[in-house]
Amino acid sequence: MTRKPSRRSAGFTLIEAMIASIVFMLGMTGLLGAIIQARTSTAAARRHVYAVAVATDLVAQVQLWGYDDARLVPSGSPCAEDPTDAAGLLLDVAAPGHDAYVACLHGEAQLRSGPWHGLPESDFPVGAGQWDRYRRYFVVTEVDVDGRPVSAAQAHSGARKVVWVLVTWNDGRSVRRVTSQVIKFSPLSLTGIGGGP
Repeated sequence: MTRKPSRRSAGFTLIEAMIASIVFMLGMTGLLGAIIQARTSTAAARRHVYAVAVATDLVAQVQLWGYDDARLVPSGSPCAEDPTDAAGLLLDVAAPGHDAYVACLHGEAQLRSGPWHGLPESDFPVGAGQWDRYRRYFVVTEVDVDGRPVSAAQAHSGARKVVWVLVTWNDGRSVRRVTSQVIKFSPLSLTGIGGGP
């Protein structure tokens, strides 16, 4: 006598198959979301690394320039008061004061006005003929031996210059920025160099 297998043990019912499909689809949706998030985070990290590379390159170039290089004339207002753009004027084109802040920044024109051995451009290819666009700026402040600001009219007469490098790039719907800094000392203000005291 052979027994017929019960209907329950013969296989999945349609409802069980549908529930398994739904659970599988939910799992795949979660996995796809994680992959998209990881890709977005990787792209943002890559852009940040490129921006740091652009800033580091500009800092290295500034270190090669002489103290009296024409590109290192002190910046005017409002850049001299906010060299790191803490107010965010550079990042927000609609902000009052944005145009005045951009106008006092040193940029590509100043970089190319003397010998240039750095990155030929601040853009990086991202594939499929597209480029990430980076903007490089710098702000120069100069002080005398007593720490008083030196004006552009008296450029190169101070004891030291602080050069702030700002690099901006678009990251989706917002503009991001990295900053770096280099300090240059006047050879005349250093003991034993250039006839200093």
